[in-house]
Amino acid sequence: MAQSQVFVREMACALHNQLGTPLDGALAVLSDYWRDKVADVWSLNDFIVLAVEKGHPITRELALRIARRVQDDLDPELGITWLTLQAAIEENCKLVLLDLPAEQRALVYGVFAVWRAKDQSGYVFGSFDDPEQLGNLTKALEQAEAFALQEPGEPVFLACVEMHAPTNVPPESLGLEPSLVVYKESGQDRVTIEAGRFFTGRESLQAVY
Repeated sequence: MAQSQVFVREMACALHNQLGTPLDGALAVLSDYWRDKVADVWSLNDFIVLAVEKGHPITRELALRIARRVQDDLDPELGITWLTLQAAIEENCKLVLLDLPAEQRALVYGVFAVWRAKDQSGYVFGSFDDPEQLGNLTKALEQAEAFALQEPGEPVFLACVEMHAPTNVPPESLGLEPSLVVYKESGQDRVTIEAGRFFTGRESLQAVY
């Protein structure tokens, strides 16, 4: 099915679901309307998939803000291409995981790696085969906290990884800058979560970069 036909069917389904318009009738009218027209349509999922593949955590709300900025800055002579989306993602997709309320962590799209400095490999949560899945950050953070509770004084790192990063080498050797560092100091009941780029280690912790 051509992409234009996919969008026509999506519009027909929206009319059917929201207004009760008979699906076959809506599809017939819209198909006839678009028969002699051409449109290049981008969806929020395009922004989300590209961000995930490039290793940028993103929410649907952030994707919408970036899409609106692309629309506002549109050059009609150049139009919108994958390069346009890529540039917009690189410039504007700056989600700070530490600032997210706990209840919003499950709304983040991304593939996340969790590892300890002493490990030769990490744990990956999420799959690039299904970049639109949710809940990976929540699962990754739960694992990081579990590691930190098991070994007080050993920092645990969490980072969003990009699609073409090697999977058979230790995460630290990839030069990943952790988005979050999770650790538990001796004598404390709870773990502490800090932004990775500000973490310099504690007297009882091993700073590894």
